[in-house]
Amino acid sequence: IGFRYGLLVEDFYTGFRLKCEGWRSIFCNPEKAAFMGNAPLNLLDVPFQNKRWQIGLLEVAS
Repeated sequence: IGFRYGLLVEDFYTGFRLKCEGWRSIFCNPEKAAFMGNAPLNLLDVPFQNKRWQIGLLEVAS
């Protein structure tokens, strides 16, 4: 299926496409995190991060 690059939420899009293709998913919660994401460093950056996520979800919907 491949990734769709250039989206702000390519992880969401890829997961959505895999579910549409019939793949099953599980919840994986290891004791030690394999990857660490980037979170806003202060409260002033939170609205900007949320805006990026919303734009990305709109890109997936279109």
